[in-house]
Amino acid sequence: MEILRSEELACGEDFRAVAERILQRGKKDSFLVPAPGARFLGDKSVEELLSLCVFLRQNKKPWERCFEAVAERFREIAHHSGTFFPVERELSALKEKLHRGEDITPYGAKLSALILKDLITKQ
Repeated sequence: MEILRSEELACGEDFRAVAERILQRGKKDSFLVPAPGARFLGDKSVEELLSLCVFLRQNKKPWERCFEAVAERFREIAHHSGTFFPVERELSALKEKLHRGEDITPYGAKLSALILKDLITKQ
């Protein structure tokens, strides 16, 4: 099993490159996929943003702008990676979970894995 680093999946082009690397290996290995990492110095990873969303929600603070930053990251990743994965449907479900007060922090990695799986299986 290979453990991918969050920095390897910071943007859509990174997802496409990792998918190509996996395809070159013949799809035999399994991978542990993290949430997207920081894109540049001073940027926050998706996991950090999701944790912040949860913190804000738990403390009855406005969390919608923070969640929109997460949504924009995944929209950018979907657009630039070339996936046809229904990211908006997943983001809507994730927003509903947060609205109900659930901890959504682990879902960044789940959504990353689903996008990467889509890229690999469509090839």
